[in-house]
Amino acid sequence: MDLEFLTQALFALGRNWDDVRSVPDGALVDLPDGPDLNPLVVSVSPYPVPLNRPVQLTVQLRDAATGTDVAGQVVVDNTAIGQTNTPITHTFRPKRRRVSVRPPEWEVTYPTGRVTGTGFPDITLDFGFPDV
Repeated sequence: MDLEFLTQALFALGRNWDDVRSVPDGALVDLPDGPDLNPLVVSVSPYPVPLNRPVQLTVQLRDAATGTDVAGQVVVDNTAIGQTNTPITHTFRPKRRRVSVRPPEWEVTYPTGRVTGTGFPDITLDFGFPDV
């Protein structure tokens, strides 16, 4: 198993290298064997996604172990907008909310997204919007 695959599996489990511990040979022999880990690779094109105008984007969902595309659904702000690996046209709009009058200050919330793939946990999408 290569280091890149192990790193993807570790991060997919919400862990990092600080969580890895050495154990003596044979110490894990009594642990049950579970299903293989199949990390997914997600990409959004174009990136960053433009705001306030219709844009055609593709969210590619790929099985890192096999290199094959995985069917899934693209969800933005809790609304399904299309399928993975196919072009989707959507207008991404940030929301503004006034938080004070004097001086006028605004809170900007950017759209959030996730992708769901059958047999895989949901994955948060990064559209390239600023972190607020």
